[in-house]
Amino acid sequence: MTPQECSEPEDVSFAKLAETSPAAITRVDKDGHIVYANEKAKEVLGLEESEITDRTYDDVSWKITDLEGEEFPQGKLPFQTVKNTEEPVSNVKHAIELPNKQRKFLSVNASPLFDDDGNFDGMVAFIEDITKREQIKENLTTSEQRYRRLFETAQDGMLILEADSGKIMDANPYIRNLLGFSKQELVGKQLWEIGTFKDVVENRDKFQKLVKEGYIRYEHLPLKTKDGKEALVEFVSNSYMVNGQKVIQCNIRDITERRKAERKLKESERKYRSLFKSIRDALLVADMDRNIIDCNPAFTELFGYELEEIEGKKTEYVYHDSEEYEQMGEEIEESIGDPNFFYTVHYEKKNGEIFPGETNVFYLREDGGEVIGFIGLIRDITEKHKRQEELEQSEKRYRTLFETTGTTMLIIEEDTTISLINKEVEKLSGYSKDEVEGKMSWTELVAEEDDLQKMKKYHTLRRKDPASAPTQYEFKLLDKDGNEKDVFMTIDVIPDTKKSVASIIDITEKKNYEQKLRQSFIELAETTSRVLGVRDPYTQEHEQRVAELAQEVGRRIGVEEEEQLGLYLGGILHDIGKVAVPTTILTKPGKLKEVEWKMIKSHPKVGYNKILKDTHFPWPVAEMTLHHHERLDGSGYPDGLEGDQLSLEVRILGAVDVVEAMSTRRPYREARSKEKTLNVIKQGREDKFDPQVVDILVEMIEEGEIEFGRN
Repeated sequence: MTPQECSEPEDVSFAKLAETSPAAITRVDKDGHIVYANEKAKEVLGLEESEITDRTYDDVSWKITDLEGEEFPQGKLPFQTVKNTEEPVSNVKHAIELPNKQRKFLSVNASPLFDDDGNFDGMVAFIEDITKREQIKENLTTSEQRYRRLFETAQDGMLILEADSGKIMDANPYIRNLLGFSKQELVGKQLWEIGTFKDVVENRDKFQKLVKEGYIRYEHLPLKTKDGKEALVEFVSNSYMVNGQKVIQCNIRDITERRKAERKLKESERKYRSLFKSIRDALLVADMDRNIIDCNPAFTELFGYELEEIEGKKTEYVYHDSEEYEQMGEEIEESIGDPNFFYTVHYEKKNGEIFPGETNVFYLREDGGEVIGFIGLIRDITEKHKRQEELEQSEKRYRTLFETTGTTMLIIEEDTTISLINKEVEKLSGYSKDEVEGKMSWTELVAEEDDLQKMKKYHTLRRKDPASAPTQYEFKLLDKDGNEKDVFMTIDVIPDTKKSVASIIDITEKKNYEQKLRQSFIELAETTSRVLGVRDPYTQEHEQRVAELAQEVGRRIGVEEEEQLGLYLGGILHDIGKVAVPTTILTKPGKLKEVEWKMIKSHPKVGYNKILKDTHFPWPVAEMTLHHHERLDGSGYPDGLEGDQLSLEVRILGAVDVVEAMSTRRPYREARSKEKTLNVIKQGREDKFDPQVVDILVEMIEEGEIEFGRN
């Protein structure tokens, strides 16, 4: 039922439709008072019906604002707009404040209602709660702003490239200042067109290798700036997906000054300290009594001590714990001759900072081989410990998430064995961990053979090329008791492994709901047609017969069962626009006047614009209603479409409508004969009607599937 057909909110048909509708619906009288709200409206608004009805649409207690919280103009409220224009409005967004101070964001579609004299009599509003959607949009905007601030203020150069073409999409200020190019000189150019990067990617082939491998790194890459100066950089690139598009991010760090310092240090080491020339770790040299003899600059950098401050002191001076010092001495004596001796103790820096140090000991020997001292190579492993702890925490979090998530999750090996499941798998499948892990194949959980063969193919493809196999699909799962369940699975390969991780959602209830929803569409359409039949029984009966014939033609052509249902609903509603045509014209015997014929011909547009345009059937019902009088040669109405502009559904409905109309009696003429009807559609084959549809209709007529001469 449509808003134009609703004269009173207590109308039985309207109430039935409204209460079974998945949309939130309110009815407003001509004075702006809300007189009806269905259950969905109460759910969306979070209010009881008594808190909604008997209030005006613009009641100040609603505290109506725009989505940003600013005052919403009264004249732009849906009721005012519909009342002033007597036309529908759609997607009017505003916010209201509930009694609990919660703000809700709403999107409103509304259509006017008219009384029997065509006067404005109120409106019907369809309300959608878009609060979560708007909050997500706001979060995305905030995230983008944060990314942009990071990108613009980063102290490393950053380039963003299109992975497909190699074109530069963005360049941050740091890289522009480093190279001396403006943003306009970089953006839109392919990387290899910028001469300064010729050693990174010399041509497109090399770039494709970069795209394929997804990662490239240059430790010391010489680049030339726009004015010819040389800059030494560290160049790292990675690829990732952004909004379904693969991009490459290049991070460029200027290490010119750092490299200069390194060269000076190496020159100093060659001249004065050949022993330490290639060592970057902290080195401490001591005799057998553990007296400090020497240290390298890296030691000074790490500990904060110059050689003069520690020379001659026991190595205990840099230890945090004397017990560890004693234990280290014992280990050194016992490990003489072991080149792989490592030991970890806690050291203390000059500033009092304590850190774990991994120590590798090398022994100093005289020419005769006697050990006279040792060199301790010390590495600060604070970060290593931190990473280890983070790894352990990550593993713990992963395990906790895997076990406690409400989603069914399992790990699948390359040989199809299920190696790990969580408790949700036990609930869904009926199998225990002991029965599944390391013993069952996922293939044992697939109920239907077609699903099994398809999923085996995906399993193989996923390990060769993960991108070639779908990551989401539905199948029927067979549980331990032999029950089949409709499920939706998301699955992908764990990076750097041959394992897959899969999550499964039981959608059995959803499938059942979809079936009920599909049935509700049928009931809604048939009820709407019956409402039209109250004033025009002929049109209702005609719509019913056209619906059945169109569905059968679709079946014979070979369209899917779901599309057949769409043809049925299109047939049921194709003449709904005749609700706007006076009954006296629809039932008038004899020839129609030109003005009366124009009113009849207006019914496709009325049905579309006034009734079905803003509906959301899963099939092109509105299109079928608008175009069922169009013909292949462009001679039809209302838009004069032709050829491929007519969908298959429109072609079927148009031909079926003609045959059914000719086969039955009308108020102004008798039914056409079988021979006359056959002659009309055969003559129109290819010119006006789809040949395949005509052939099927001829077959049905000759088989007696279509009766002639009915009243």
